[in-house]
Amino acid sequence: MGIAFFSEYVGGDKAGVKKIISKLENRKIETTLLASFLKSLKEQGKDFNFESLKDFELEIKDVLNEEEKEQILKMSEENWEKQLPAVKNIVVEGVEKSFEADNQEWHLLKHQGKIAGCFQFERLPNGNLYWGTVNIADELQGMRLGDGMFEIVKRRGEKENIEATVSLRLPVGCYYVEKLGFVIDGFIDDYYETGEPFFTIRLNASKDKGGKGGERI
Repeated sequence: MGIAFFSEYVGGDKAGVKKIISKLENRKIETTLLASFLKSLKEQGKDFNFESLKDFELEIKDVLNEEEKEQILKMSEENWEKQLPAVKNIVVEGVEKSFEADNQEWHLLKHQGKIAGCFQFERLPNGNLYWGTVNIADELQGMRLGDGMFEIVKRRGEKENIEATVSLRLPVGCYYVEKLGFVIDGFIDDYYETGEPFFTIRLNASKDKGGKGGERI
């Protein structure tokens, strides 16, 4: 049951059907995000007002407004300062550059209008996608929101090749390999002259189009 099937019932408007299917996919992902969030709260013995579920939404966009840029930069600075200060400046610089690029696809998880988590896909010269700027707001870390966000990446990896870079020092790199199906395909011993070692990883490498996209974050 695909686009052609549904288009018969909306006057052959395939573009409109694509939008409908996209919205349905987003709703399914939102459900996964909320399920992860609620499971975490239950495990921690915390109460939750179900009325506030409506305060979560997932947005996908090519261009960010100034408020969204500020929130993403703040999350990036805080998270990398806490996790790996040596690369914070180079990461933040890369995020700022991505704001001006026209080959970005931003995924924003919002709670009450404020960004609670985000990541981006960047189209690389070799046709693959680069996955980066993965952030969860500090006050929501540990709530498993990342589980739902990562589901988006897994599904995208079924259709397209995805590249990323991860620090050897952060446990999340192991999660990407063990849980999401990424494979390690390279090693950077001095990431952008920060002295930090990084792995390059790839999802859906069996359909690889060849060539590295470059040292991105």
